Amino acid sequence: AGPMGAEWAPVVNNAAFNYLSTLFRTSSEPLVFFEKKELTGIYNPWKTHLNHSLFTDTLQSAPNIVLIIIESLSPEYMGCYEAPVSSTPFLDSLSQHSLVFEQMYSNGLRSIDGIPAILAGLPSVTGGSYINSPYQSNRLTGVGTILADKGYETAFFHGGNNGTFNFDQFSVMAGFKSYYGRNEFGDDAQFDGNWGIWDGPFFQFTKAEIDKMTPPFGTVLYSISNHHPFALPEGTESKYDLEGPEYLRTVRYTDDMLRHFFAQAERSSWYRNTIFIITNDHKGPTEGPNSYLTPGRYRSPLLVYHPAHPEGKRIATLAQHADILPTVADIIGCQEPIMALGQNLADTASYRFVCHRWNDIYQIMDSQFILEYRFDEGSELFKYDPSGRKNKWPFEDPVQKQKMERLLLAYLQHFDTALHENTLSR
Repeated sequence: AGPMGAEWAPVVNNAAFNYLSTLFRTSSEPLVFFEKKELTGIYNPWKTHLNHSLFTDTLQSAPNIVLIIIESLSPEYMGCYEAPVSSTPFLDSLSQHSLVFEQMYSNGLRSIDGIPAILAGLPSVTGGSYINSPYQSNRLTGVGTILADKGYETAFFHGGNNGTFNFDQFSVMAGFKSYYGRNEFGDDAQFDGNWGIWDGPFFQFTKAEIDKMTPPFGTVLYSISNHHPFALPEGTESKYDLEGPEYLRTVRYTDDMLRHFFAQAERSSWYRNTIFIITNDHKGPTEGPNSYLTPGRYRSPLLVYHPAHPEGKRIATLAQHADILPTVADIIGCQEPIMALGQNLADTASYRFVCHRWNDIYQIMDSQFILEYRFDEGSELFKYDPSGRKNKWPFEDPVQKQKMERLLLAYLQHFDTALHENTLSR
């Protein structure tokens, strides 16, 4: 049985202390809070095809998938997320014809945490980056894996310096056949002097390479320009010289480069049968709440755009980066069960939650409540403002607190066991 009250504190604290001390060391024993039969009853990470659709009717042919990840993009920059002054006029216009997820959250605060969550459904709850862990060579079921299994051609485009955060290696582990970075771009006249190739030329390069692919295909386009020191290509400074913090200049630049990318893509034969999924890797700097444990610190954008289904819709469903993998699996009709620590975005019947970790504090949140859990101190329940514009406040509800505590521990046990036993892949 799982920890139900204060009498379990010594057991939980001891196991959890060892967990915190030894996780990501291959010699440690798997974390155990529940027996296997009870564990799966609390939470089951194996997702099966539900034949749900994000769109109004069943897709008639295998759609191409283009996943666009914008470095450090925050809802506070975007008019479609009620920014008083928008820095993203193109994305705002696209949102009118997209599914806009209003309560979307990242699973981490760094790029190296965001990419495993988006591409493999692995949230940042283990105290370190999966990419740099001893488990980095474990088998994975990633977005690229499920696409390739369905006959998709796959590629990962990232204008950064090759080897940055080992994204090139991780993209292969996540099932993407080809990787295109600064080296593959091949023209350092477009080097930004810091991170890699400016978004504008690299986006156009990506579009040209996608034109060479055979449908159905699945690609990731990961931007770099909206990053400190927030530089702009020479000669464009006055065009993007906006009032406010300097990072808004590069947000506007990347948004404009996306406009050019889509304008070119519209002319290609593959465009109409392509689903574009647009999100960030993590939240960027903002003038809003900066506490790492407020919901707003993780709040992120998510737009899903299909040119053949241009009806815009705003969706209040709680969502997280780890949901993207099972959602793509369902879109392409993946029949095999997959392990994913997220849920299909089209599945509105299931209980939805999001997990984060900051230092020794674990946070699990649903549409109303947040549970903060410290293994050495226990848990505390809060209510919160779903808009992310207010802090949470303490709330007493023993039943809800116990439910979320058990769910969190089961979630961690499944993840930890899969790491140790190398069973993240089917």
